[in-house]
Amino acid sequence: MGIKSVENIKETVHTKRSDQKKEFSELVSAAKRGDYDAMQSICHQIVKNVYFSAMYLLRNKMDAEDVAQEVLIRVCEKIHTLKDINAFDAWLNRITVNEARRHISKNSKYSNTINLEDYFENTSEEDEDLLPYEYVVNAENRNIVLKIIFSLPARQREAVLLHYYNNLSVKDTARAMSISSPSVSQYLKMAREKIRQGVELHSSSDAIYSTVSI
Repeated sequence: MGIKSVENIKETVHTKRSDQKKEFSELVSAAKRGDYDAMQSICHQIVKNVYFSAMYLLRNKMDAEDVAQEVLIRVCEKIHTLKDINAFDAWLNRITVNEARRHISKNSKYSNTINLEDYFENTSEEDEDLLPYEYVVNAENRNIVLKIIFSLPARQREAVLLHYYNNLSVKDTARAMSISSPSVSQYLKMAREKIRQGVELHSSSDAIYSTVSI
């Protein structure tokens, strides 16, 4: 895939996302005013992402379904309290994280998956992609990356999910996780390194198998 083709894809995706974001903001405004149909539409649009987030936080289908249901209920109950409609994503992610943590606190089987150490030495936010764009647009490679992310420690996985997949800034990710921005940057840095190592290992394995005659 050439550079121009990649840039064209990025521009098309950006334009589509901008239009969708505008339409979604209008739905949120209507829902805040008590529009039932708008609220239903919002729930239909967010349910997959909420479930996806819950799965990556809890790593259990039934628990993720329970948390997703609770999140949708909270959204419907609290939508009128949202002050800035443009902050909906950060608000939703904060609710999802909080509900996941509440669920975790009720289940001792998760007691060893949560790292309670939220503070690290100050680190600067790195302005770089998680992985080369050409790599993640490939479905097979994207699945490899997702499997690596799934195996990350809970807090690293949470930071990656919020920052890279839900497009939250480091600052908003920190708010959603109730930790400091330097802590988020550190978690992301550690996660990026583990993802790179996993990708390189997989690439090396492919290279080895490709040289074997069958």
